[in-house]
Amino acid sequence: MEILAGKDKKAYIIPVAPTWRRSPCEPKADTSITDQKDAHLSLSPSNRRVRDLAHQILPAMNKHVSWNHRNAEHDRVLSGSISHKDSPTLEDIEPLEEQRAVPRLAHNLDRVLFNPSVYWLQDPNSGVYNFPKILESLPQVTNFAFERLPQYITSSRDKEMYALARREGRQFIGSTSSLSGVLCHIYYLLSGHKDVDISTLSMAFSDEPRGFPGGIRLPATLGFRRSPDGIYAIDAIGDPDDEGKNVLSFVGTMLESFLTLPAEEFQSLLRDHDALVESAMTQKSAYRYARSRKFVMRSQLDCQDDRLPGTGVFDIKTRATLPIRKDRLNWVENTGYQIKRQTGLFESFEREYYDLIRSAFLKFQFQVRIGNMDGIFVAYHNTLKLFGFQYVPLHEMDERLFGSHELGDQVFSKCLAILEVLAEEIVGCFPNEPVQAVCETREGSNTLNIWVQPVSPDVVLADAPIAQITLQISHTLDDLPATFVDVLKATNPKWESVYSLARSVSPQEDLKRDLLDVKSRSQMALFLPDGVSAAEMEKRWRTLNYGASASDTDDIVDAKNHETTESTPESASRKFRRPHQHIRHLRELARSHRVDSASDPEVTIIDNAAPPDTSSPAVPATAAEAVPTANSGDEVKPT
Repeated sequence: MEILAGKDKKAYIIPVAPTWRRSPCEPKADTSITDQKDAHLSLSPSNRRVRDLAHQILPAMNKHVSWNHRNAEHDRVLSGSISHKDSPTLEDIEPLEEQRAVPRLAHNLDRVLFNPSVYWLQDPNSGVYNFPKILESLPQVTNFAFERLPQYITSSRDKEMYALARREGRQFIGSTSSLSGVLCHIYYLLSGHKDVDISTLSMAFSDEPRGFPGGIRLPATLGFRRSPDGIYAIDAIGDPDDEGKNVLSFVGTMLESFLTLPAEEFQSLLRDHDALVESAMTQKSAYRYARSRKFVMRSQLDCQDDRLPGTGVFDIKTRATLPIRKDRLNWVENTGYQIKRQTGLFESFEREYYDLIRSAFLKFQFQVRIGNMDGIFVAYHNTLKLFGFQYVPLHEMDERLFGSHELGDQVFSKCLAILEVLAEEIVGCFPNEPVQAVCETREGSNTLNIWVQPVSPDVVLADAPIAQITLQISHTLDDLPATFVDVLKATNPKWESVYSLARSVSPQEDLKRDLLDVKSRSQMALFLPDGVSAAEMEKRWRTLNYGASASDTDDIVDAKNHETTESTPESASRKFRRPHQHIRHLRELARSHRVDSASDPEVTIIDNAAPPDTSSPAVPATAAEAVPTANSGDEVKPT
C-alpha cells in the first residue's frame, strides 16, 4: 500500500488490493472478482463468460489508463455482468412531507402538449397570434426577484432525502442535476460513442455532424458528502468563479414561472412590484422521490397535465437560439438572430431541434426517467422574445438517441446499475471520508476515468492524495461478443453488458498531472465580444452577476475585492478566446437583422470599481460590460 500524509497531518492509505464490499441492502448479483488468485476457483458457466470477456478487455485497458498512454499497473480488478432482468429500476417512494401541487401551464399553452410539431407563437403567414401577445416580449432578467422563489436545495442539504435513505436502507442520495452528468459519461462508454439519428430532418442537415458535441462532454465533477450514519449525498460541483454569470440559467428559472403563472401573479415576482404576502411561491418545490437498489433520487416536478400518459408530469426546458448559446458573453448583440422559418440550417426551428438532439436529449431523457415524466415542454427564444413551443415526449427522444423506447429503458437501467457500482468504488477509495470525483469518458476513448480525492477543510484539494478508477464495458448478444450497434439491430436479444473496474497504482505525481490535464478541459471557452481584451474581460467577469438587482452590485464589488486568490483557485484558468470563423458568422447573422437602437434592450452598467484598460480598444456597450435588463432563458436549471 501507499501511505500519503497531507497537510492536515492525516495519513491517507491507498490500498493496493482493496476489499470489494457488498451493501447490506444489495441483492446478490451475478458478479465475480477477477485476478490471478481466482484462476484456481471453479466458476459457473455464467461467471466463466464474464471472466473470459473481462480478459479480452483488460489488455486494452492498460493502454488507456492515462492520457499519456502509460502502461500503468493496477491492483485487483472487479468484473461483473449486467443483464436487463437484474438491472435496478426506480420505484416511487412516499415523501415524508406533504408536497405542493405541481404547477400547470398558463396562457392556454396546454394546446402545445397535443400537437406533434412546433407551435408558432405568431403564425408567420397571417400574423395571427396563437397565444396571448403578452408572451412575445420577455421581462427583464435583472428585474426578476429570484429570492422570492423557493430556494434550490442541494442533495447534501435535503434533510428529507437523508431521512428517506435511512428509512429505505439506501447508501446514496442524489438529484437529477447532480447525477445526469455522470450518467451521460457512462452512456458514452456503454454505447461506444454512438451517433444520434437525424434522419427525420431535412436535407439541409444531411452533411451535419451526428455525434455529441464537445460542450456536453466536459468532465463531470461530483462531491460525495458523508453523514455520520454513513449516507453519501452527491452534489454536482461547479466552478465557484462562474456563480451568477450564466445568464441562460437565470432566464430558464424565470421563464418557468413566466409560463406557469397567471400574468398578475407573475408580476409579483418582479422587483418593481410588491411581493404577495401569502404566496405559494414560498413553498418548497414539488419533488418525486424514487429508489433504486442503492440510491434515493429526487426530481423537481415542473409541470403537469392529467391528460398526458402516466403521471402527466413533464419538464419545462427553455432554449435560447444558436448564437446566444454558443456566444453568451455577446448575447445582447446576438438578440438580433431570429427564428424565421420551420426548416433550414439557420434561423429555423429545425436548427434548434437538431442541436437539441445532439446536445440536450441525452441529459433530458435521464432527467425525465428519474422524475417518471412523460416528456419535455420546450420554449424557443432569443432572450428578447419567444418564437414558439414544442412538446417532445420521452419516446421521441429515445428514437433519436437509441432507436426505440424499449431500448432506451434498457440503456437507463444499465447506466443506473453501473452508476451504483461506481459510487461504491468512489467512496471506497478513501473510506469514511467525504470525497470529490472527476469523471470523464473522452471522445473516442473506450475507458471512463475517475479521479478521486478526499476533501478536508484543513488541506487544499490540490495537495490531497489521488486515487484513479478506470471502467471499461463490453457487450454480448445471446452469449456472443457484440457491439452496441449490434444491440440496436437485434430483435429481442439476450443482451448482457460486462464491466471491468480497476484502480491505478501509478505514482501520485503522474495522477496529479493527469487530473490537472482533465481540469484544464472542464470549462468551455468563452468568446470575447468585439473590441474587448482578455484582461478587460477578466476585470468585468469578477463583478458579473445576472441574478443581482442593481442595488446589490456595490455589495458584489465589495465582496469580490476582498476575495483572496486561494478562494477562487479556478479563476486563473478561465479561457477567454477570440471568436473563430463559425462564431463570427453567427454574429454577422445577428447583426444583419438587428433592430434599430431605439428598441434595443436597456442595459444597466456595472461599475466594477477598476480603472479602464487603456491598452484595449474602445469597448462597445455589450454584455461584456453590462447586465442587460432584457431577458433570456435556457435549459440550465438545477433539479
